[in-house]
Amino acid sequence: MFRTSLYLPHAVHDVLREIAHVERKKVHDLLREGIDHVLTSRLHPSIDEITRKGKA
Repeated sequence: MFRTSLYLPHAVHDVLREIAHVERKKVHDLLREGIDHVLTSRLHPSIDEITRKGKA
């Protein structure tokens, strides 16, 4: 796994935290959902598909 930093405006982070709280998720999970959306909408494999390939 690779670790990276993401700088967000405070207001955006606050909204993400609120969504995560309501959905009983972590902000990390919401960010991964967003990354997955970017990958698949551009016709690339999802995070799960990419990581499964690496383990096979």
